[in-house]
Amino acid sequence: MSAQLKDVTLVHTSDIHLGSGYHYDEYLEKIVDVVQLPDVNGLLIAGDLFDHKEVSQQMVFDTFKKLGETNKPTVILPGNHDTLLTNSNLGFHTPSNIHILLKPEGESVLLADLGVNVWGRPVYNHTPEFRPLNETPDQTKGVWNILMAHGMVVDSLDDNLRSSPITIGDLTQVDCDYVALGHVHAFRQILAGETIAYYPGTPSGIYEKTLIKVTFESPKGVSVNRVDL
Repeated sequence: MSAQLKDVTLVHTSDIHLGSGYHYDEYLEKIVDVVQLPDVNGLLIAGDLFDHKEVSQQMVFDTFKKLGETNKPTVILPGNHDTLLTNSNLGFHTPSNIHILLKPEGESVLLADLGVNVWGRPVYNHTPEFRPLNETPDQTKGVWNILMAHGMVVDSLDDNLRSSPITIGDLTQVDCDYVALGHVHAFRQILAGETIAYYPGTPSGIYEKTLIKVTFESPKGVSVNRVDL
């Protein structure tokens, strides 16, 4: 860890499921309210922003308009419900502050102004064979390194029937400062060696409504704060 690293605070959310009958869309507004706080520098959405590919074009447009108006860097990793993002052309230009990770093999976006590099592998095939974190890149020097992954954490692949599995071994071997998980609709810390990995829960629906504010400070490191909406 280098003394030159910038202090930065990001909102980590996932499983918003816009367009679903039981995940209420007004919770996007609550996310945006938190993102617009003065101490927040950007937003990570770790999958399932939308619930299905039949979400109306108007809802898609309104969603990206609201996220764009924050003027804060936003990185979106498509989850298994985000076929709207992975299997179709959005048909319009997304705001310049929004970055969608779409390469099937995984890709990075460097948020140079924040001193943060974010990598993720989107979900194209939600099967037990797809493993979001079985191969991950080395750290980018001089910045905070974040991995995003949408899937289910499992102890091992033995007798695993879960799609998009992330093993404890996968998490233990990653080379990063924080793993932003999505897919589980509950706030949860995952214990895997020295790796700092969390599910933020969901900001809507019938469950506890939560998200995470994660702060990166040099030389202290990473601190995670649950936010109840």
